[in-house]
Amino acid sequence: MMRTATAQWAKEELAPLVRQMDDASKMEPHIIQACFESGFMGVEVPEEYGGCGSSFTAALLVVEELAKVGPSPC
Repeated sequence: MMRTATAQWAKEELAPLVRQMDDASKMEPHIIQACFESGFMGVEVPEEYGGCGSSFTAALLVVEELAKVGPSPC
């Protein structure tokens, strides 16, 4: 489920901006915010602290799906 959600978000939201962000050598602030809001930045953080409370493996799946679209996001 985590992999599917990340892949969909990366394709729809991140992919259209990767070239622009690479050319500018700068992340778009709303992309960084979206990474936090989507839980990509807190996959392993316990739920009581605002994270997903998931595993290291789930975190790797998120990184893998993001890297398929662009090597430097989030």
